[in-house]
Amino acid sequence: MSNRKIDFSVIVEDVIETLRSRVKYEGDISDLGNEIGYAIGKSLPNMNGDEIHILISGLQHGISLTNGTH
Repeated sequence: MSNRKIDFSVIVEDVIETLRSRVKYEGDISDLGNEIGYAIGKSLPNMNGDEIHILISGLQHGISLTNGTH
């Protein structure tokens, strides 16, 4: 498991800018996931498998907090 610390302020700004410049079309939920993944991968290009798994777990947790399944 990774314990690498990340400066959220820099990553969030990078992700927002990438999404702002790339998302100019309509699509399904997998297209949205792809664009978010692309933006995160561009901002954190050296993520390993454990870090990707941890990120996905965090996304699932965040969604569960907002949709009542937590």
